[in-house]
Amino acid sequence: MSLNFNNPNGYIFDRNLRAAFANVSLYEHNTFQPFPVEYHGKYDIVNVRFMITLLDKEKVRLLLRSLKMILKPDDILQWFEPIAFNVKAVAPEGIEAPWNSKVAEIMRFNPPDCANWITLNCDMVKPEGYEAVAWDEFHLQEIHRLIWMQTCLMGMTEVVAGLAQSTDEADRAKREGLEQLMVGWEKEYEQGAYADMPWYFLVTRKPLEA
Repeated sequence: MSLNFNNPNGYIFDRNLRAAFANVSLYEHNTFQPFPVEYHGKYDIVNVRFMITLLDKEKVRLLLRSLKMILKPDDILQWFEPIAFNVKAVAPEGIEAPWNSKVAEIMRFNPPDCANWITLNCDMVKPEGYEAVAWDEFHLQEIHRLIWMQTCLMGMTEVVAGLAQSTDEADRAKREGLEQLMVGWEKEYEQGAYADMPWYFLVTRKPLEA
């Protein structure tokens, strides 16, 4: 966006930004708390993604309430979320893929009530006064699966690096098990196995009168 649009400004509410263009700013904030007044009604579009492991049903409402403050009236909240509890292990006929099945099992581990707030419509946002625009469920095409797998492997690599700092025997066993999983999953992927995770895309609008 910062390269292709005239005079855009992006604000990233995250803790992981290392480098960005001059018109992209990093701002750290607990999104479950109200934003400072200077950010209220400032943004045309707010994008939210990958919150599933952080939220339960009550925190969803806190988050939506907080994000509504920073949107301009009649402007857009976009939410992109993996539906991890519906992930399926897929493998070509005749291919044994136990590591792929293990990855799918790990991905299904989420807060126990996440299935109650990720609804394939706009029900999750209506109690906070948002208006429905569009929503859909889709699956990654083959061209994107490798990127998703590499992203998962990067996350696992970070976990392994953290466990490597520990002298605890249980952590050592976890690290070795995860390293074995990564090697096995990568080999199975090369044979056509993958974890098919559906994704949820939601677009809603802050009403003019809000």
